[in-house]
Amino acid sequence: MKKQILTFVVASLFMVYPTIAFGVHYSDGNLLQEVCSEAIKLFDSRDEADVFNAGNCFGYIRAANDMYEVMVNNSNRTICIPSGISGKQLIRIVDKYLKEHPEKLHNVATLLVYEAFQESFPCTEQRPEK
Repeated sequence: MKKQILTFVVASLFMVYPTIAFGVHYSDGNLLQEVCSEAIKLFDSRDEADVFNAGNCFGYIRAANDMYEVMVNNSNRTICIPSGISGKQLIRIVDKYLKEHPEKLHNVATLLVYEAFQESFPCTEQRPEK
């Protein structure tokens, strides 16, 4: 079952983000922070924002959230995102995490999104073993 989920997630990434196949991706938190800061500017209307980069951030965070949704039936999950959380809220959570952990910006961006979600939405109840 775990192998099927992993295969599905990897295949989905290649469909959603075909640039990954060509080596163009968010390799670390530095680029993710750069594009997500544009999303924050757009949300807050403080400055002129790069709408393209803001959209890239939104897409990346939503895709990470979608991957979480695919794995939601996994009994070993450590993230429990409540229903009703908006994409805007998820971006703010990731942006805050990146700003609070600049020493991790060299890490893989997907891992950083996962860590931000895990810190903000830890599962509080134990699920029964299958």
